[in-house]
Amino acid sequence: MKFCALLRYQPMSWGASDCVLAAAGAVEVQTGADFAARHRGKYHDEVSARAYMDAQGWADVDAVADAFLPRINPKLHRRGDILLFRGDLGLTLGICLGVDSMVMGPEGGILIRSRHAIAAWRVG
Repeated sequence: MKFCALLRYQPMSWGASDCVLAAAGAVEVQTGADFAARHRGKYHDEVSARAYMDAQGWADVDAVADAFLPRINPKLHRRGDILLFRGDLGLTLGICLGVDSMVMGPEGGILIRSRHAIAAWRVG
């Protein structure tokens, strides 16, 4: 997915290129639906992101994905789906590329094995 190649060199930035907005961008590339249009730029750091999610009624990033996509068994994921991973910094959304998924790291997108997903959402 060309979109993920661009993410590889896009540093993580709250409200611009965080895991939720990266996932939404992948959904938009695949479906044309821009779920994040009214949410971009509404927060600028982790504290304001948490406050914005709370105001929207989203307990965590998985609740954000639940608001827009159908949840599936993570073992049934396919290329293009959105996957959830638990890492050192908590939960993060990623984009399934097949064996690997792209997740946002401090310096840009990084790869993680898709089999480590703890939840998944079908795209398309």
